[in-house]
Amino acid sequence: MAGHDDWWDGYGFPQSVWSYDPEKEQTMRENLAYLLDDKNVPEIQDHRDRILSDHLAREDNEWDYFCDKLAGVVGCALER
Repeated sequence: MAGHDDWWDGYGFPQSVWSYDPEKEQTMRENLAYLLDDKNVPEIQDHRDRILSDHLAREDNEWDYFCDKLAGVVGCALER
C-alpha cells in the first residue's frame, strides 16, 4: 500500500503524514482527529510558521548562489 508516507516526512510533523497501509489505520484516525481539533491550531500554526521561516530565510535557493556553484563546477572542469 502506498500513501504519501512514501515520499513526505511531514517536515517533522508526523500528524501530517498519511498512509493507506491498513495496519496504520488507527494512527491515521488519531492524526486526523488531532488535525481537526481546534485546541491544536496554535501548535499547527507554529509549525507552519517555522517551515515558512526556514524556507524564506534560505539563501541556497537564490539564482546567484546556484550560478556561483555552477560556475565553480565548470571552472574546475575546464582546469582539468
